[in-house]
Amino acid sequence: MKAKFYLIAAAACAALAACSKNEVAPVEVDQEITYQTIETKAASGFKDTNKFTSYAYFLPDTATNWDSNATSSQTYIDGAEVSYNSANHYWKSTSAYYWPKKGKLTFFAWSTNSAATTMNGATVECSNETGITVDELNITTNKNVDFLVADIAKDQTANTSSHKDEGGNAWHNGVPTVFKHALSSIAFKAMTVSNGVAYDYKTNNDIEFYITSIDIKSDVNRKYTQGNTASNHTWEDVVGTSASPLDVLTPAARIEVTKDAPKS
Repeated sequence: MKAKFYLIAAAACAALAACSKNEVAPVEVDQEITYQTIETKAASGFKDTNKFTSYAYFLPDTATNWDSNATSSQTYIDGAEVSYNSANHYWKSTSAYYWPKKGKLTFFAWSTNSAATTMNGATVECSNETGITVDELNITTNKNVDFLVADIAKDQTANTSSHKDEGGNAWHNGVPTVFKHALSSIAFKAMTVSNGVAYDYKTNNDIEFYITSIDIKSDVNRKYTQGNTASNHTWEDVVGTSASPLDVLTPAARIEVTKDAPKS
C-alpha cells in the first residue's frame, strides 16, 4: 500500500510542475494612433466627410516636454492623410501609425474644411521649428478655401478623450484635434434706403438695384506661419508681389438689393 501511495504522489507533483511551465506571459498589443476632431464654433463644425493632414514629432524621454525641447524632436508622422472611418467611428491615417512604447508625441494638423487635401499652387509644410507653414497662398485662386489649422496637441502618450460624431455615435479615443480658422470670412450686406430710412424703390418708383461686382484690393500672395509652441497664425506679405483687386462676387453674376432682404 505504501508503494502505491508514493507513486500517486509523484505523479501529482509532476502534473503540477508541467502546468506551471505552460503559463503564457501577457503580450502588450500595439495601439494604433487615431484622432478625435472636436467640433468648435471657431471651426463651424468639422464634418466627417472631410479629410485632413497630420504631422507628429517624437521626444524619447517622458520627463521632457514639447515647449522646452521642440527643436530636438524627431519626425514621426510626416503629412499623413486622415479620414473618418464610419464603420468604427474614428479618424485614422491611410497608413497605420502606432504609439511608441516610451516617449511622447506632439501633433499638428491642417485642413481645407473639405475632402481636398491640397490648395491651388500652395505648398503646405510642417516642422518642429515653425509648426505648419504655407509658402504662398494665392488669395485669387483660393478665395473660397476655408483654411483650418488645429491647435497643437502636445506631449501625447496614448489615444485620449471621448466625443460623438454628428449621428450620435461614440468615437474611439484619439488625439484631440481642435480645428480653428486661419482665415477670416467676409460678409457683405446691402439694402436700399432713402434719407437714412429703408425704402422700397422697386415698388414705389419701379427702380431695381443690383450689385454686379465687389472688389477687395489686397496682396495676391500671402505667407502663413503657425508657430511651433503656440498657434499665432501669422500672415505676411510675400516680397515681390503687388496689390490687385480680388473679385468676391461669386457664384451669382449679380445680386438684387431690396429694403427688406439685405443680400450677402
